[in-house]
Amino acid sequence: MAFFRERPVYFIHPDRLLEIISTGQVCDEMEILTVSGAKKIKIFKADKLLIYFGKERNIIENVYLSPSPSLRGCPYEAILHG
Repeated sequence: MAFFRERPVYFIHPDRLLEIISTGQVCDEMEILTVSGAKKIKIFKADKLLIYFGKERNIIENVYLSPSPSLRGCPYEAILHG
C-alpha cells in the first residue's frame, strides 16, 4: 500500500487516468519501493473517483492516483485500497 499526505494512493490504468484528470494536473511525485527496487512515481489528485462493485456504485472523494503501466493487459483497471 502507498500513502501520500496520509491518504491512500490508487494505482490506475494510464488510459483511465487520462480520462479523469486535466492536462498538466500533476500534483507531486513520491518514491515507492517495489520488488525491483525504489522508483519515483507521479501522483495526481482527483476530486472524486467513481467505481462499481457489481452494479453497486461507489464514489471515493479527494483521491490520489498514480498511473501504472503494469495494468496494461490486465482484466482490471485499478488497484484500490481496502
